[in-house]
Amino acid sequence: MTTPDYSFFPKWDPVPDEWFEAPIRPYDGKSEEHKQMLTEELAILKAFYHGVMTAEEAAYAITRPISTSSIPVLNTYSDECIALFMLWRQIVNACEEWPASRIPDLVALLSAISKIPDHIHRGEATDDEDEGPLGWDILPYFAAEWRDAHWRIPMNILQDYPDTAARLRERGLYIRAQEVESQLVAAGIWDLWRAINYVIWTLEMKPNHDYHAEERTGVHHHPLAFYSLELDFQVPAVACWIKHNGQRMHQCIARDGLKGNPDLPTVRMHFGEPIERWAFWKKRLLELANDPDDFTRRGAQLAIGYMDEATGSLTEK
Repeated sequence: MTTPDYSFFPKWDPVPDEWFEAPIRPYDGKSEEHKQMLTEELAILKAFYHGVMTAEEAAYAITRPISTSSIPVLNTYSDECIALFMLWRQIVNACEEWPASRIPDLVALLSAISKIPDHIHRGEATDDEDEGPLGWDILPYFAAEWRDAHWRIPMNILQDYPDTAARLRERGLYIRAQEVESQLVAAGIWDLWRAINYVIWTLEMKPNHDYHAEERTGVHHHPLAFYSLELDFQVPAVACWIKHNGQRMHQCIARDGLKGNPDLPTVRMHFGEPIERWAFWKKRLLELANDPDDFTRRGAQLAIGYMDEATGSLTEK
């Protein structure tokens, strides 16, 4: 198994016990029931952090407050999901702030939570699609909480943080978030297309192409007219995606191409044979492995190594 490379983003120091106490001191929510749930959940996260509980034990314990309680009534449209968002917010914060070496533990915790057979709020919370009881299996609203924290693409980030020091800091945080997402996909929590599409957006978009010109001359609005590649952000992130998902990505592309992809990137290139996509990615990364930017260059070199590992492990079987 490949040793994770955390040099592209902050490792962070161990979190103090204050980390588990700050969200409830002072507590600014409207419900004492929610405060009690949050207090119990943070205590369980603390035990998990210190190794007192396994992922499976922590998953069962941390879901008890929500599974065994009725929906706290606040007379809002979101009563049934407030407690879930509060729980997910703490886990998202942990993914961002705990030492990087603990990311696999947090992914294991989420995976274990998704296997809890109980319903949310005693079955009172319902699924919007089939109106049946909402369960833990889909980690309801976790993706929404994650998206609220990590919706910005590198171009947006650089608009908000244009100076060099801020760029370096935000770049590290962005790549760390991509590392978390790549491990969530590897664990089967999110779909493999997320990994494939990220690499397509980064490696198949034409470098230095004037999409603004297409916007000016084209009949229809071009979806990439205001999108720019930030390779020092995105190429190390590609390395994260391939590190954790490369073998499955290669198998999927070779077998099915992009069939079944629900969100086909508009920049995707077209190849005679599906597996040519993988070869093109490697060719593009070989070019980027000579990029003058150190982050881009090292990210490309790592990604190439992970691609070779992915295909090498297949030929050994």
